[in-house]
Amino acid sequence: ETRNTIGHWSLPAGICQSLAYAADVRLLLFQTESEPPPGTNRICHLRELVGTDQVRSLLSFAVFNERLFRAEITPDARHLVLCGRSRTDPTNQHTLELRNAATGRVLFATNYLYAWNHDEFGVDPTGRLFGRGACKAGTNDLTQGHTTLWRIADATVLDTVAGAVNSHSPGADWR
Repeated sequence: ETRNTIGHWSLPAGICQSLAYAADVRLLLFQTESEPPPGTNRICHLRELVGTDQVRSLLSFAVFNERLFRAEITPDARHLVLCGRSRTDPTNQHTLELRNAATGRVLFATNYLYAWNHDEFGVDPTGRLFGRGACKAGTNDLTQGHTTLWRIADATVLDTVAGAVNSHSPGADWR
């Protein structure tokens, strides 16, 4: 309640940064670092922030050689959700991946055609579900689109609902 600084850490510059507390009360940071040389994959890192200015590397892996649009660690720190595109795909397909945060292993991946250079997805506060938003056909308007909901445990599509991912607030009942 005092809002005092509890730690600080020197880290490489990164994009798509996401923090989570693991069940054992560890603070974890997931991020992608720097702009890779053309044609090479981005490198994602999962680190534990321990003590003041102490960082422990837990996992690193290469992903998407063109763009990483979005990446998050689930609130329970068990999974990573990423969306990006590879330069080698002439159809402009984006890939949505669900990975195990302990191993980096891909648990689920799906490709889809997306005409815009951004993606919207969200993870519910329990870490059980994630949703990916799609624009209304022929527009860049996510508010007129829909959201597909997946169960993280087995990558099952549960439903498709109207509206953007961010219209399904973190306080909403995603069941």
